[in-house]
Amino acid sequence: MKELVELKERIDQHDVALATRGMVSHLFMAKDVLKPKPYKGSQNAREIDNFLWSLEVYFNATRFRYNASKTQAMPLYLEDIATLWWHK
Repeated sequence: MKELVELKERIDQHDVALATRGMVSHLFMAKDVLKPKPYKGSQNAREIDNFLWSLEVYFNATRFRYNASKTQAMPLYLEDIATLWWHK
């Protein structure tokens, strides 16, 4: 297990190094991937789960790999009361 973790870390470091040199080819271009529908603050468990799942699929397809990047991008997909909640 430790060896797998080390290999994943090495792959992640390699990906970052390639990305900073502009050498990474993306399977999908951001324009080809459907953006998730905005979350408006519904308390319906199914809507929340669908929103989180669609965000994760979108982030994977557009190669958002790091949680910090995901956290910074996620508020772009909030509307109405959800935006106010995130802002506070």
